[in-house]
Amino acid sequence: MGRAVNPVTKTNWKCTGIELDINVPQQEALDKVRGVSKESWIQLYNMMP
Repeated sequence: MGRAVNPVTKTNWKCTGIELDINVPQQEALDKVRGVSKESWIQLYNMMP
């Protein structure tokens, strides 16, 4: 069986998870992701010719 290993840290995500880019309380997470997503779409739209 294969195993994904980070070439830099020589570890994988098993039992460690990943570090979040944006750290917010759980009750605010959905509103935050909606805002960030909307901002990203606006930026992409503004870059269109």
